[in-house]
Amino acid sequence: MSSESELFDKIYYETKADIYRYICIHCRSIGDIDDIFQDTYIALFEYLQRHRGVAVKSPAALLITITKRVLIKYHFGLKRRRAECFAEESAGDDDEQMLVKINKLILKKPPLVQKIFLMRHSMGMSFAQIADAIGKREGTIKAQYYKAIADIRRHLEKEGDK
Repeated sequence: MSSESELFDKIYYETKADIYRYICIHCRSIGDIDDIFQDTYIALFEYLQRHRGVAVKSPAALLITITKRVLIKYHFGLKRRRAECFAEESAGDDDEQMLVKINKLILKKPPLVQKIFLMRHSMGMSFAQIADAIGKREGTIKAQYYKAIADIRRHLEKEGDK
């Protein structure tokens, strides 16, 4: 049992950043990314349990295959779940309320823009890294990002005038 656990831990720590990035790129809904990530590693653990004693020649390739299967399940609605807002509506602090508003506005944006925000702010990726990962030009990524920021700013200023 411990050998499967040790193998799982080793594979997890070696692959988690790349698999998370892969899921971000291929997932249709930003709200499902963490669920898919979790389900991917649950499936890996189950695989290791079923195939005890079998050497894993290429952990990265195995995980990409598992991730693709999990993504297919999500895309076809077998496990469709929607993420709730990042914070509760009743947040007392003004900064928290502002973050809730901004997060809601980001979630109304197209999936590409949501991914750009996630990769930029949660994963700390540069525009060049995001462009490379998504397969778009860096100028396109920057334009989408700054256009979204301007839209959010306009919306918040308009809301503040009321």
